[in-house]
Formats: sequence, structure tokens, C-alpha cells
Amino acid sequence: MKTIQPNHPVCALSRRRFIEIGALSMAAAGASLHGADIEPKPTIGLQIAPFNILDEGVDACLERVDDVAAVNTLFIYSHTYYGIPYTRTANVLAGDHGYQPRNDKDRSLWPVWVRHNPKEYSETTLKFNAQPKNTEHYGRDVFAETIEPARRRGIKVYARLLEPGRLDVQGRIENFVDVTSVNLFGKLANQPCRHNPNYRAWCQAMVRDLFQNYDLDGYQWGAERIGPLAGLLSHGATPGCFCEHCIKRAQEEGVDPSRARQGYTEMHTLIQSVGENNPRPSKGVMNTLLGIVIRYPEIVAWEHLWRKGVEEVAESIYTTIKSIKPSTQVGRHIDSKGTTLNPVTRAGTDYLAMTNYSDFIKPILYHDVMAPRIVDHFLNQWRAGTFSELDQDTLYEVFLAFNGYQSLKLPEVSQLFHTSLPAEYVGHETQRLVEEVSGQADILPGIGMDVPHRSGGLFTRSPQDFEVLGETIRLSKEAGARGVVASREYDEMRMPTLKAFGDAVRKHFG
Repeated sequence: MKTIQPNHPVCALSRRRFIEIGALSMAAAGASLHGADIEPKPTIGLQIAPFNILDEGVDACLERVDDVAAVNTLFIYSHTYYGIPYTRTANVLAGDHGYQPRNDKDRSLWPVWVRHNPKEYSETTLKFNAQPKNTEHYGRDVFAETIEPARRRGIKVYARLLEPGRLDVQGRIENFVDVTSVNLFGKLANQPCRHNPNYRAWCQAMVRDLFQNYDLDGYQWGAERIGPLAGLLSHGATPGCFCEHCIKRAQEEGVDPSRARQGYTEMHTLIQSVGENNPRPSKGVMNTLLGIVIRYPEIVAWEHLWRKGVEEVAESIYTTIKSIKPSTQVGRHIDSKGTTLNPVTRAGTDYLAMTNYSDFIKPILYHDVMAPRIVDHFLNQWRAGTFSELDQDTLYEVFLAFNGYQSLKLPEVSQLFHTSLPAEYVGHETQRLVEEVSGQADILPGIGMDVPHRSGGLFTRSPQDFEVLGETIRLSKEAGARGVVASREYDEMRMPTLKAFGDAVRKHFG
């Protein structure tokens, strides 16, 4: 286990942090004695992978995140089937955490970091494969090793999970094909089907297993997915799901599956034909697509059914956890397509409804990498099909209008790929979400810190502007955020960036 030497800068910070914690505790105790109401402590979170903690050593890692970044809540993956790209190159990983980073593909990491009780999974056919003995950190249990040392520092521990797909779990979870979505043409997709009772049973078993085994303070669940209409319009993805469970649910709700299938088939054929030297429809691509939607309202209904499935899984996770430990903070991770990049997904995300089964919502607002993502995930994708009749400048103006960004000083379209968004983007989106939830859940913006961008198979990242980083935190606080979460991954965050984050949260959140 690695330890920090006595003359390391964080040791001096450790003494200071000790004094701060003591002073805050005494102040809180005094307020309690006088009957004063104490405002809940803001959540200053950090997303971290289990192998980061084990690579650095639990104590050394906790000392860094506590003293340097002023973090009071760790969001730790319980399983890393999805979320860690496993394709990153060492040049975009932090090289100042006390060990030499390696290319993800050169590591042998198993995606399970907890112990399981097989009895909890009796109602699902999905089974975890055993960890091979030749993998790194074999047999380690991240929560068993981290919860108590974190608590001694006043740091809460939340588990987090991003929903995996069929391709993510090959060779790792048996029978996942049993719960995989079926696309328009009857082939297996990658996403799981949320209307499949087998999948729902697995999701509930996962959190029941976790919270009966570990004394966790919170849980964050996310599904970085888009629905059938959103995927088709954005990049021509084959729509789904049309499995037996989705068909049955549609019929129960008065939606005709055959008409949904026919409408999606016509849309898919049209979008796939764009750019293949085929003659364009006489009315144009956008008008023709809109006409299909008008003739087949079941297209929108199918998108809505997809969304309902995701939300019902989230609600079942919340209910299961609360039945075991009611004090647990249970919340949602909303990815950049939901917050910013996909107009259909953004429009369909109902944050107020989420508050019925979410104590907090963490939206991805990665200012440092969102500008090139706008190019790759909105402009380039949508111009290849749905908006092929618009030039890039015009489509960018449409994007700004859709999202209400006209008043923000966002970069010109020609600058997007080589810069970041201003802090005002984070403040704007935070205020929007705070207003939408009407005080029914905490909004915890995910602040981008040294997030790499992948394009053309290469990973790059823009230099972090510490002044802008500080402004994102100030504006988040002013917009009504109940905290912030350092994102995307701890092993990408360089120490100066962590220090700038810590300085800003101490200044603005206290």
C-alpha cells in the first residue's frame, strides 16, 4: 500500500483539514444546543473507480480527495461493466497521483468490486461469472476496505452504477441475452429491455444485495441511453425495443405495435437513404420525416413507452433501497445527451417526475469537453441524416435556439472543436434544473475536470482553465445547487485541477 510521506504538501493540508472539521463540529454542536436549525451540509462529491482507490492505496487516496479537493462524498462504482471506457490512453490519465498510469487496454481489470450473495438473484436468470485469479486486485472488496476509513474523515460513500449493455457484459454475466432489447428487424440490440421482468428483477437484486452487505450512505444509478426516436433521428440507429414484453405493454396502453413498427420502418428507410446519392424527397427530408410522424403517432408513443420503462426501473431501485435503509440518498445520473446534446431526449426528460423517486439528480454539465461533443454528437450526427439540408452554421443556430443558449457567450462553430464552453453554460443549466424540480430534489451538477475527448480513435483533452472551473462552482451555488460532483473520473484529474476544485468549493460552499 502506498503512503504519503510526511513532507508531502497534503500532510500540511491534513492538519488544516483536521482543525476545520473540529471547528465545524463544535459550531454545529453549539447550534444544536441553542435549538437552531442547521442547514444540511452541501454534497461535495467525486466520482472514482474502485481500482483508482486500490492503485493508490485507500489511505493515500482518501487523504488526497479530502485535503486537496475538499470532498465529503465519494461516488464509487460497485461494478465497472460500463462507464470506464477501457480504451483510454495513458496520455489523458493523471500522472501525478503517486503511480504511473497505463493504457486501459494494457490492464487486466475485472468489473466486479463487491461480494455477492447468490441467493438474492433467485428471481432472475442473470448470473455473475467468477473473477479470474490472474486479474488485477483479485478478491479485493472496495466497500469493505473504504467505508470505515472514509467515515473517520467525515466522508460519505455512495455506490454508483451505469447500466451495462449486452456487449459490455459478454463473458462476465451469463444469460444477459435473456433481457436484451430486440430491434425493428428482430435482431438483438445492445440495450437491455426495461419492460422485461427478468431485467427488473436483476436490477432490484443488485441493490438489495449491495445494501444488505454494506452500510452505504447513498446510491447513484444512470442509464446512458437514448430512446428509439432519439437514436433514429440523431444518427440513424435501428429503433427498438420490439420484444414480447414491449409489445404486451404497448397493447395494454392502447398503442398499436404494428403501426409503430410500420412508422419506424418508413423513417429508418428514409434516413438510411440520405447521403447515398439517392434522390431526396420532393418535400425535403425534414418535412417528409414530420409527415411520417403525423401519420403514425405511435412513433412518439413508442418513444414514451421506452422512457417509462427506464423511469420505472429507476423507481424500483429507489423503492428497494429505501425499504432496506430509508436514510439512504438515492439519486440519478443524467448524461450529456439528456442535459444538452439530443433534443428528443432532452425534451423527454422529466426532472420533476424524477423527484418522486430521487433524492438528488446529478446532470452531466462538462463545460471542459462539451464544445467538441457538440460537434461530434450533435452537428456531425444530425447533419448526416435528419438535418442534412442545413449547413453547419445554421444547424448550430438551431441547437442554440432549441436549448435556449442564445444569450450565452458560446464559442463560434469554427472554434468548438478546440475549446471549452464558458462557465455560464453550467450556471444556466443548473438554474433550469433547480427551477424544474421546485425544491423536491437536490441538483448536484457534474463538473467536468480534465475530461478527455475521443475523436477519430484518438484521445485528447484541453488544458483546464482553473478560473473557469472556479466560476462553474460559483455559478452552480448561485443557481441553487446543493453541491457539486467532480467528474468524470478521478484518475483523469490532475492534482492542480483537484486543488482548484477544492479551493473553489471551500470558497463558495463553505
